[in-house]
Amino acid sequence: MTNELKVLFYLKKNQEKKNGLCPVMGRIHASKTMAQFSLKININAKLWNVKAGRLTGKSQFVNEVNKQIERVNLLIYSRYNEASLLGELLLLLT
Repeated sequence: MTNELKVLFYLKKNQEKKNGLCPVMGRIHASKTMAQFSLKININAKLWNVKAGRLTGKSQFVNEVNKQIERVNLLIYSRYNEASLLGELLLLLT
């Protein structure tokens, strides 16, 4: 069993709002477990880069959204690493 963590950000295009904006979602895969969450951000689907999981462009709005996505990504990885280290420490103590 590997303790591999994968984080993916995507648009939920099937829930497009009347104003044409789609919610940004996140998906976490850790080992064989999956969790999905909303970033509570709605964006225009035309700005979304599927491969990068980020917005394309250089506007202030695009930069702010990409920073928020990166903050969430870093937070997920740092919490996962903390939990892994704590688990290893507990194994050593028992």
